[in-house]
This record gives sequence, C-alpha cells and structure tokens, in this order.
Amino acid sequence: MADIDPITFAVVKSALDAIVDEMAYTVIRTARSEIVKDVMDFSAAVCDPKGRMLAQARTIALHLGAVPEAMGKVLELFGDDLHAGDVLIVNDPYEGGMHLPDVFMFMPLFLDGALQGFAVVIAHQTDMGGRVAGSNASDSTEIYQEGLRIPVVKLYDQGVPSHTLFRIIERNVRVPSLVLGDIRSQVAACGIGERGLVELAKRYGIDRFEAYCQALMDYTERFARAVPADIAGYVPLDTPADTAAALDARSLRVTSIPPNGRSHRWAGGAGGRPSRPCFAAGRRGLTPGSSPAGTAPGERHRMPGASRCGGGQGWGSRARPRGSV
Repeated sequence: MADIDPITFAVVKSALDAIVDEMAYTVIRTARSEIVKDVMDFSAAVCDPKGRMLAQARTIALHLGAVPEAMGKVLELFGDDLHAGDVLIVNDPYEGGMHLPDVFMFMPLFLDGALQGFAVVIAHQTDMGGRVAGSNASDSTEIYQEGLRIPVVKLYDQGVPSHTLFRIIERNVRVPSLVLGDIRSQVAACGIGERGLVELAKRYGIDRFEAYCQALMDYTERFARAVPADIAGYVPLDTPADTAAALDARSLRVTSIPPNGRSHRWAGGAGGRPSRPCFAAGRRGLTPGSSPAGTAPGERHRMPGASRCGGGQGWGSRARPRGSV
C-alpha cells in the first residue's frame, strides 16, 4: 500500500464529505414532496466497491445504518451484473430495506471499466400504496397492508429506464407525481455522486485513491474501538448471565472489547422477551435493516470527531434474537 500522507489524507476525507453533501443539496433542490424537500427525510452516501460506506451526508443517520445490509443484498444478487448506467432500488425490509416508504437507490460507479464504488440515496416516499395514505399505519397486521414491496431490482439498466417498473410504481401509489419526482431526484443525486467520486479517483489514480479510502476506514475503526470503554454505565455481554441481565434492563448494550477486538450490540426486546415480529398483532418490531439502523445514530453521537464513513460499523456485531424480526 502507498505511504499515507496526512495532508492528502485530510484532503481526500474532506473531498468525500463534500461529494455526499452536494448529493444531499441536489435532492433538496430537485425533490417534489414536502417530506423530502422540507422535512428532509432522506440520506446520501458513497460506498467503495465492497459496499463499505466511505462518506455520508449530514442527513438522517438512521437510514445510513441500514446501508451495509442493503449493499450486501445488491452485491449478492447483482455483483456479477453491474454496469455503467445501472441504477438499482429496493424498499423491501426483508431484502435490505427498512420500511416500505424508504426507497433505497444504488448507482454503481465505474472508471476505466472497473467498479470504483456506489452512490447511494435513500428517501422516504410520500406514499407507497397500501391500506392507508402514507403507507405507514401502526395498526397494520401484515406487511402486505403497507403497500408495494420492491425487491432489489434495476430501475435503469445501462442507462435505459425500466418503463415497466416505473409504470408499476405509478399505478400503486396515491401521488405518483410526487413519488416519481422524488425517485428521479434520487437518480439525479446519484449522478452527482458518480461525477464527484470518479473525478476524485482520476485525480489521485485508482491504486492511490483506494489506499486512502482504506486508510480512512482504518482511522474510523480505531476511533470506534476506543469508544465503548468510555460509555458510562454500559453493561458487558461477555457471559450468558450478562445477556440475561441486559434483557431485563434496556434493549441495547455494548460489550467490553474482547481479545478478538469485536464489540457486540444487542437489539432485542426487554423483560426477557424478544420484540414481536414485524407487523404482528399491530405492533411493529425490528426488521433486518432496522436493527443496525437503530444503533447507528448512537454510534455516530459517540464519535463526533471521526470520519463520516463505515469504518466504525464493520468491526462490531449486532444480535437480533430469534422472534424479534
């Protein structure tokens, strides 16, 4: 790996932050709905070719905690079928999403034919169909009542829009002009991310740029490792008894750092009972994407000086007890 110059490291870090913030500004300028444009219920990020987050905009951290799981599904299903001009979307909570109104969008970024990363934008859509306007009712008893479920699919294939998918979305939402307008806003923001990341890789060269991205991940991971020991009142989960005690108290705990250097987050129910399955008996529990998303804001709060990248996420683990998702 190339020698890491601290000045260049800081420049690359700031450049990545500027790219994702410009993506966020693009959404604000071009979105159609109030929930995205005014409430700003959206997020933006760029990831490396492995799906690890390099930078995240100053938007909603909750969304970005779910990006690694969603990126994993994108790479699992389309890792060998990604091309310049592709755009993939998903909102299915059981395939990397959070809840149906949150539409995740991924654009693979290429330089000289090689995958350099992904531009990512998540936006809460005004409506995704279902039994109530807004697609978000606390008394729904199954996910099918919530609206249109979209697995990981291509919205654009090598620059060609999927008119079939656009028409399906249009026919299943109550305010298609707002929803499709916001989706196209996400596409525009991904294009801004593509331009910025490719220009940055060109400036430093692919190998050198990748070295600095890895250094950024390592830097944030070191920062994150030092955080748990500084959390006042945390309860270790190093033994079964510790785990039982945690379940009788709060639903989230961070372990002390074991010899293998991995921390553990527990995301389950309190009182010895797991959270109810999603949408069961009118109570919404944790979906696979919601569990890591829920811990992300707290992790970011504990690392105010760290880079806005995913280096603080990859070294830990999160438990989702059986029956809680």
